[in-house]
Amino acid sequence: MGKADEAERYEQLNEKVRQAFAQEYLQEDGRLKAHFQGIYVLALNMKMVPKEMEPKVLAQLLF
Repeated sequence: MGKADEAERYEQLNEKVRQAFAQEYLQEDGRLKAHFQGIYVLALNMKMVPKEMEPKVLAQLLF
């Protein structure tokens, strides 16, 4: 659609937001600061969790 510059800018912003979320709320063991099931589901569904951390975050839901 001719808006490649805008698309690139929003992709970069998206990545920054995801990194900031992980840095602020995600712990190394996969726990989130707010330990509620719904928050884990939302974080995983919205892809706010880095791929390599998904198994650890998912494990928090199962145990």
